[in-house]
Amino acid sequence: MIENYRNYLKDSIRKTIDFSTTEQSRGIKPPPAEKPCNPEVNKINLIKPGDWKLIHEVSVEAAIAQRKSRRSYMEDVIKFEELSFLLWATQGLRGKRSAIRNFRTVPSAGCRHALETYVAVFRVEGIPKAIYRYLPMSHQL
Repeated sequence: MIENYRNYLKDSIRKTIDFSTTEQSRGIKPPPAEKPCNPEVNKINLIKPGDWKLIHEVSVEAAIAQRKSRRSYMEDVIKFEELSFLLWATQGLRGKRSAIRNFRTVPSAGCRHALETYVAVFRVEGIPKAIYRYLPMSHQL
């Protein structure tokens, strides 16, 4: 079994791929930064990066040292600010360069983030229970 998967994590795998056939190499435009949203839909503004009062800075060393896996979860509601931070941290923008090239908080080869984030809200302070779509360009639900 080890022999079958030995090359999986080796960097040499990139030498076996013909990158000229990728959509990016062929000049195909990346997908839109987010799916269009009906302008008539009510949107919820999230708390903007830098405006969080409950989210405190922590060093990488402290974050690693304090990390724990959890197998039992609290029934408590989470705060609106915590949801705002989590959405920004997982799919938000660090900066906008253009309608096509944006800098997200997570990496993507060639700014081709083909992801949509949906949130099932059941216990978030101040938000009605519903399924929401995260709009990273405007940091809204």
